[in-house]
Amino acid sequence: MAEPYLTLEERIEHEIEIKGSRFVCVLAPVSSEEAARAVVAGRLENSLRASPYEVGKVAYGARVGLEVLVREPELEAFSAWVATLTAGRAAVEPGAAVHLREPR
Repeated sequence: MAEPYLTLEERIEHEIEIKGSRFVCVLAPVSSEEAARAVVAGRLENSLRASPYEVGKVAYGARVGLEVLVREPELEAFSAWVATLTAGRAAVEPGAAVHLREPR
């Protein structure tokens, strides 16, 4: 007979900075690998929405796609920011050029 086990009832996040490095821990109850990937991608999406970058289309599935509108002079800094935020696990791929509104 299988041993009973404990699991989480709700999502828990903790963030700490040590010597200039940021460590983020996210624990969430999920029922599948796909759901676990969505939790991780949701964290990235939330960070993007709280950033000065404009989030466009978002697609969740086996792979997660986030369309983010970034001004051309900011592309290098954006790529570095995403690499830091995701420990290098997300790929930034430039897309088609679009016209953005000037910030007010």
